[in-house]
Amino acid sequence: MTKSLRQVSRCIQWLSLGAFLVGCFAQCGQAQGGAVFPPTSPGASSCSNPGANWLTCRISGTTLTLGAATGQTSHQVIGTCGSGTSFGPCQLACSDLSNAAASCATDTTNAANISAGTLGYSRLPTPAGGGPAGVVAVLSAVSGAISNVATQVIGYTIPSGTLATGTTYTIEAWGLETTSTGPGNDTFSIEIGATSLSGNIIVQVAPAATASVTTKPVYLKATVTIFASSVSGGIVVYGNSGATGAFAATTYVAISNSATITASQSNVIELVYQSGASTSSINFTLAKITMEKP
Repeated sequence: MTKSLRQVSRCIQWLSLGAFLVGCFAQCGQAQGGAVFPPTSPGASSCSNPGANWLTCRISGTTLTLGAATGQTSHQVIGTCGSGTSFGPCQLACSDLSNAAASCATDTTNAANISAGTLGYSRLPTPAGGGPAGVVAVLSAVSGAISNVATQVIGYTIPSGTLATGTTYTIEAWGLETTSTGPGNDTFSIEIGATSLSGNIIVQVAPAATASVTTKPVYLKATVTIFASSVSGGIVVYGNSGATGAFAATTYVAISNSATITASQSNVIELVYQSGASTSSINFTLAKITMEKP
């Protein structure tokens, strides 16, 4: 009798386990959108992925294939960015990157945040007056003999829109003059305009050259100051003294009150020289233009 009761109890246990498995299979079938698990022939052919629209899901026979969905927001990763605790599309922050540089969270487009290194000059805005204070043009080779055709000795192009009231340019030149028996008057001009040799004359001086001299030194210095719509300047030319020097007198000075300028265009500021005779000339060996800080 005891053995029979034990057998009955075991049978009841097996029946209970069978009912449990049937219930599990039924729940799995519901999780697959009502499909029977395992799917009956021909089986389920698609699946959904609620909460993970960044995935694609496909069933083919007994194979489940997951892939990456298209049409997603750019510059995102799948993970737990920031304080997130579940996987999903998100944009990483500097704090999420263990190897991020210290400048990761710094706006380097704001110059106030840059405290070290060398910034290329091309990245700097064009300062008022056409450039940083200092030498803006220099004669890189001797001019050769300039005779009685007006010729630029040295020039500098001021970018359009950068002329600033109070900006001052200093122009200097050194040369050696050789004259004929009838040298006439040399002409030194400081000009400004849209193109070389066609601008307005700011200031000009025309000293009488000494006849029949060879390689006599000449030095010139001019100063030009920018006003709102005009420029004013002065020029002085030095030659060693008297009949043996380049000129009949030691110095020649000229001052101009104003010449018109157009700030909306680029402007060439230049030293122009022309001798008084085809047989007289100056060979300029040095020349420079310096922009003074306004």
